[in-house]
Amino acid sequence: MHIYTPADGKTASYPLPMRPGSFALRETGEGLLFAFEDGFAVYDPFVTDPSPPVYLAASDYVEGHPYHQHGEVRLNDGRCDRHGRFIAGGYNGDEGDAEAGREWECSCGVYVVETQQTRTGRVNKDQETAGGKKEAKIVARELFPFKVRCANSTAFSPDGSVVYFADSPDREIWAFDYDWEAGRVKGESKRVFATIPPPGVPDGSCVDSEGYVWNAEFFSGRVVRYSPEGKVNRVLQLPASRMTCPCLGGPDLKTLYMTCASVGIEEGTEEGAGGLWALEVETPGLPEARFFG
Repeated sequence: MHIYTPADGKTASYPLPMRPGSFALRETGEGLLFAFEDGFAVYDPFVTDPSPPVYLAASDYVEGHPYHQHGEVRLNDGRCDRHGRFIAGGYNGDEGDAEAGREWECSCGVYVVETQQTRTGRVNKDQETAGGKKEAKIVARELFPFKVRCANSTAFSPDGSVVYFADSPDREIWAFDYDWEAGRVKGESKRVFATIPPPGVPDGSCVDSEGYVWNAEFFSGRVVRYSPEGKVNRVLQLPASRMTCPCLGGPDLKTLYMTCASVGIEEGTEEGAGGLWALEVETPGLPEARFFG
């Protein structure tokens, strides 16, 4: 894990026991909640002698099928909703073989990780255990009744009533009506929010304070801003082709940070491949929600 502090330019790196797909800052507990490739776990990489990750067990999954790493499946993109639940889905690294007629299988779930308090709606940030630390049992369940190939673009509207999501190979970003109090999508509310033209595929997204969605496109080098209605508002064309995720930060949340990958790129052939890009924008973002637990 790498940390960069823009104010003074300092960086720091911390080893992790497993490859992470995403993570969430925590509201009450120590460490971070990780979506490691082999499961969801609480882990603190910042201490001198870290304890082993504490993974969710199969018995902690209260609805749907528990996540288990199999074949080339691993956990991938994730983000907290406005109520402190962590939403993350998987990626099937076995992308099939078109020449052999073998399809890329939808074999990954999308999961809601939450505490018993957020699950029941009884959220009380002052609740403490006898030991004096704020703790709560962490549980998980599947969010969607379907599986995906590559979970990406998880983001929420400013009021939390819409969740955006992409199964990247479909080249679409979907929108769902979302009951943020219950942490569930509403009925048959799935709709196409945006369609990404080739060669791009939708990767990570974030939402600004006006409800506009910034999406990074893998393969095309574009980062695109969409209106709440799904209309293209602005297109940034970067020299690096494999853009992965945007995030609005800085002291006024007006710095658009954009990560990109270098996988599959010959060294020295693309400017900034695998690096971090930044651009000042007019509309600020929103504070990133923390996991309540």
